[in-house]
Amino acid sequence: MSYLYHGTSAKLLLSIQANGLRPRALSKHKGNWKHTVQSNPKAVYLTDTYPFHFAAAAGNNKIGLILEIDRSQLLPWKLCPDEDVLEQTSRKQLVPGGPPLDWSMTKRTLAYRKIAPFNPDLADMSLKAMGTVAYYDTIPFAFVTRYVVIEWAKLDTALLMMAADTMVSVVNYRILQDRHKALVRWFFNEPVTVDDLSMFPIPDDTDGKISNLIRKQHEHLRDAMQNRAAVHVVTVKEPAIA
Repeated sequence: MSYLYHGTSAKLLLSIQANGLRPRALSKHKGNWKHTVQSNPKAVYLTDTYPFHFAAAAGNNKIGLILEIDRSQLLPWKLCPDEDVLEQTSRKQLVPGGPPLDWSMTKRTLAYRKIAPFNPDLADMSLKAMGTVAYYDTIPFAFVTRYVVIEWAKLDTALLMMAADTMVSVVNYRILQDRHKALVRWFFNEPVTVDDLSMFPIPDDTDGKISNLIRKQHEHLRDAMQNRAAVHVVTVKEPAIA
């Protein structure tokens, strides 16, 4: 069973339950990325790696929501690459039908936005390159298997920084994808170890100052992971047997 996730504000939960997860063109909700290219109003963006980041941004660090979606329920011809992935992975080589390399990032991204809906065959590439895709239709709430409500103010600072202070990019994904995917599992109360989330394994030199510092970091992270007061996981339906 394969799952994709969508991070948003918990204040939208009732609307999503009633109307499904809709593109902004239908929901009339404002975008969250004023500092860069706004998301495509015709698409719902999904990820297998960064839903907590998008939930934090959409919820203004108040109450976040992560929806787990059964990918097998989605229409494959409507699941397409993220235009940001197309732009970032083509900066060094001209793609047939793609924009010139000397265009600005914004102009190239908007050009790839026009191309993305016609290339659903690149959805898996998009996930493997940056962990994100776009779905060009409403996603019924019936496709949601679980969701988690996050009270950011109650979340330990170590976990909060991991969730909110990250960058969604091809480079970040290449380096930190395993750590971010482990954090997704933690939010949904699945088995995760401190080593899965920590950026620094404990060195062999047990007497060194750096070793002691990292050991303390591991101890703090272990305590933070055990405190789940900030997260509330709800099972909507049991996943279908593959």
